[in-house]
This record gives sequence, structure tokens and C-alpha cells, in this order.
Amino acid sequence: MELTILGLLLLIVLLLLFQINELQSRLKRTDYLISAITKHIGLTEHPVNSELRLLITEGKRIEAIKKQEKFWGYR
Repeated sequence: MELTILGLLLLIVLLLLFQINELQSRLKRTDYLISAITKHIGLTEHPVNSELRLLITEGKRIEAIKKQEKFWGYR
């Protein structure tokens, strides 16, 4: 009985790991495609992104979140 439960748990964990790996692969592929498309059409990143990154590297994460919310109209 206990071995059956452990076997089922192991199987579930392995299936979840497989699904996570598949999702990571799809995410990498999607990221690559988005990068290729933006380069092809000449789309540049919005300047606010570099400001947000700077705030985060300075340890001002809360300020960066507030700025992002204000800029994109979330608040």
C-alpha cells in the first residue's frame, strides 16, 4: 500500500517535471521569436524600462513598481 502511494507520488512528480521542462522550452522559443520580430520591424524598447531597471539595481524596487503602475495606468 505504502509503496503504491510512493510510486504514484513519484510518477506525479516526474510528470510535473516533464511539463515544467516543456513549458520552459516553449517560453524560450517564444522569447526568441519575439526578439527576432522586434528586431526585424525595428521596434525599440520603451525608455521607461531602462529607468525601472536602474531603480531596481539601486535597490528601489517599491519606487520602480509605483513608477511602472503610474506610467502604465494601473493606479
